[in-house]
Amino acid sequence: MAFWCASDIFEESPIPNAPFSCTYGLVTIHGFPKATANAFRLLNRLRGPRLALRFPDTMPVFCGGVATRECEAIHLMFWHDVPPEIQTATNWTAAVDVILPATSAHDQWVVTKTQIRTGAGSAFETWEAIGSPLNLSKTQFAMLRAQSEPEACSECLRSFDSELNLNFTLRPNEVIHIELMPLRQQATSKTADMSLEESAKGEAQLGEQSRD
Repeated sequence: MAFWCASDIFEESPIPNAPFSCTYGLVTIHGFPKATANAFRLLNRLRGPRLALRFPDTMPVFCGGVATRECEAIHLMFWHDVPPEIQTATNWTAAVDVILPATSAHDQWVVTKTQIRTGAGSAFETWEAIGSPLNLSKTQFAMLRAQSEPEACSECLRSFDSELNLNFTLRPNEVIHIELMPLRQQATSKTADMSLEESAKGEAQLGEQSRD
């Protein structure tokens, strides 16, 4: 996939005066990534062969999803892409069954969700809400810069019979990327299992050996 130009600053037209000006770039004149830029960033995470998905309910129109596998990681992306002329679209509340690879021996997964929505991955709506200022204050600049980044959160889920059930809600024109990684318990070190007395004794012995 490709896009015509990366920035709102390009040689075919004067530099826009406004932070958001409906220009073609993926990032604004201040370098804020637009929602489209963030969507490309999430698309770039979809690597490896595709996996099967099962939707218990009928998928609404304008909605879709895809899953891929990259080594032990599983990547999923879902979207609710509503044309601007449709004003009556409702939220998509989805339950998705991910069919895990037969070779996977894991039943506990770290689920990390990255979502593009108004105020998180799309700062345009916030800029409009504060009056569409041409000149941003330092506070407004910092706020819009922060809101141009997608929202991220994580949780741990258990799979059953080689299937993992995921639930999420997308408002119109929202996008979500979900990464599944096997949960690995970190091995405890020997010092973590030792009592304070044993640890102190060991340090004393090391000190005596160093003096020798």
